[in-house]
Amino acid sequence: MQPVVHVAPESDRAIEEAITTAGGRIGPLHEAEALVGTGTRRAMAERIHQLGAPAVIVTGGHGDVPVDHLFDGEEHVEIPIERYDVPATHGAGCTHSATLAALLARGHSLVEASRGAAAAAASSAFSPCTAQITRSASLSAGV
Repeated sequence: MQPVVHVAPESDRAIEEAITTAGGRIGPLHEAEALVGTGTRRAMAERIHQLGAPAVIVTGGHGDVPVDHLFDGEEHVEIPIERYDVPATHGAGCTHSATLAALLARGHSLVEASRGAAAAAASSAFSPCTAQITRSASLSAGV
C-alpha cells in the first residue's frame, strides 16, 4: 500500500484498487489520513474497510500514542507498540508488511500476525544497524 500512496496520492482509483487487491495494511498514520481524512485510528480503519479492504491495520508509530489499530470488519484490536527515540526508522514499515505476510502465510491468525509484525517493526527501528545509522548521521551533522 505504501508505494501507491507515495507514487499516486491523487489517484483515488489506484488507491482503491491497491486496497481491494493487496489487503488493507495502511501505515503510517498520515497515509491513512491521506486516504480517508483525519479521525481516530478506529474511525479511519472503518472508513478504509468500507472502501473494500477485508481487514485494515492503521499503524501508529508516528502517532501521539504508539498503538496499531486492527479492524477486520467485525472486531477492533488495539496493539500497543514500542517506540524508540531514534531519528532513523526507515524500513520499519517494510519490516511490518513483510512480517505480517510471512506470519499469515505460516498460518497465524490475523491478530497474532499483526502483533508479531508490530513487534518486528518496533525492534527493527532500534536495532544495531539503526543505532549505527543514527550515530553516523550524528557524526556527519557534527553532533
